[in-house]
Amino acid sequence: EKLKEATLTFKEKLTEVKNTWVRTRTEGLNTQEANIFWKKYKKVFGANQDNYICNIMEGSLLRTTDDQKEGVLYREFFTGKHLEGQPVNSNQDKGVERDYQNLIENNFEKRNADTDADPNPSIV
Repeated sequence: EKLKEATLTFKEKLTEVKNTWVRTRTEGLNTQEANIFWKKYKKVFGANQDNYICNIMEGSLLRTTDDQKEGVLYREFFTGKHLEGQPVNSNQDKGVERDYQNLIENNFEKRNADTDADPNPSIV
């Protein structure tokens, strides 16, 4: 239940940030500039984009529905399972933990000023 709630909150915030980003990018554009922006936007994010994910094997189980595949991808990548057995980089781990705590403390809003200025932001 908490996973579904966190996923929903994350999706809502992601949509909110995306919409704010689009508004910021399109404010004050004339018609020609807006057409260029939307052409580029649709090329990257458009409905014609093929976002299909094939069936996924999880252990001995075949995952076929979108919800099942989303769960597998979440467990594998969002939780960091795909990094298990990789060399440990304590600086990156600290950066990821700091970024995560900032997201939680700020209700998934933009990071605070001291982390925005970080010359070595963590990369996930």
